Amino acid sequence: MTYPSERAGHGRWTPVLRPAVGMLWVTDAGALGFIPQNGIDPAPMVELIETFYAAGKTADEAFDALLLIVGSQASSGDVDDWRPDRVNGRRTQIGPVLTSTYEQPR
Repeated sequence: MTYPSERAGHGRWTPVLRPAVGMLWVTDAGALGFIPQNGIDPAPMVELIETFYAAGKTADEAFDALLLIVGSQASSGDVDDWRPDRVNGRRTQIGPVLTSTYEQPR
């Protein structure tokens, strides 16, 4: 058993480069999935997703955790056709902004 996998409506997505190359996505309705790039075995990502499901995490909680572990920057919008939301004509980016851990000397 795993999360629903109907990719329709509004949600978020992020490109994934490891452990399998593809697109990780979640909808506002609670569906979560991974679309591998052509010829890529999706099994490593599917196993990660199933681990979060078995732990009782919601699709949003699983996506947020996976975003930090294997994702990059997330986009939000229509997951049907990957059309991002726009604010004042600009695409919106959501999710964690990774910054340097280097601390400036005082």
